[in-house]
Amino acid sequence: SPAQAKGGHGGGHSSSHSHHSSSRRRRSSGGYDSRYSDEEEHLPKYKRPNRQDSVSLDPRMCFDLPEDREIVEVLYENEFSGAYVQASVVDVQESKCKFTVQPLDNSATRTLSTDRNHNVYEARALAFLAVVLFDEDIMSKLKDDRFDLEFYKLSPPTPNTPRPDSGNFDGISSEWNNESKVSQEVRVTLRFEDDGIISGSGIDSIDGSYVLSGNWKDRNDGYLLRWKETYDDFDVEVKCEMTNVDDKVVINGTYKSSLGVRGNFKLDRKKKKLRF
Repeated sequence: SPAQAKGGHGGGHSSSHSHHSSSRRRRSSGGYDSRYSDEEEHLPKYKRPNRQDSVSLDPRMCFDLPEDREIVEVLYENEFSGAYVQASVVDVQESKCKFTVQPLDNSATRTLSTDRNHNVYEARALAFLAVVLFDEDIMSKLKDDRFDLEFYKLSPPTPNTPRPDSGNFDGISSEWNNESKVSQEVRVTLRFEDDGIISGSGIDSIDGSYVLSGNWKDRNDGYLLRWKETYDDFDVEVKCEMTNVDDKVVINGTYKSSLGVRGNFKLDRKKKKLRF
């Protein structure tokens, strides 16, 4: 049957999770509106296309508070679609981070509020942190970048560089498909050359056989390895490290297939009977 895991045909594509804050700013019962609309947190209740003042980073200051008599655009009526009308600022209360506007069509005045800089920046930092921590694609990209930078900084092997021992490695690879974990047994033969070249082949219990080629570099506590696996209908980029744990050679790493499937794996020299 077609490949099921790294190949993605019914297997584990990494899923990006969309996270929204549960602490949305709500309309006050006191008759004024917050910086954002109730229906959409990212739709501002007002905009300042004519602002003249510079942005203040003072944490005690009011965030984006308009000036007296400034012409602003205020979100009215159809908040979901974002219908804005022009209005003039007729009163500013810096101590409360509030201001009142008079629409240019002379309709009823409206009082709005903003927040202190320190609250706004803290909320944004927490929101960004939540995205980074819970978004698998972002975390994987950060790990990839760290690996690439470290690999680039390491010197290429020389004739005097100790070479990793070639051999056969067995283990498990895993990835998540929505809420279910997809795992398969893997076996790979790695041949390490003195010039930093890796060659070999392998077989997965689900995805089948492949050939591989790549590079290795020495570092103080082991080796960094990267190689490309070529299957019949897709490729897989592998990044990993080889270390010696309790007198046993272990390879831990991550992979990403050409079909967008991400996962991780662990290999060692332990000989075991696989189910394929």
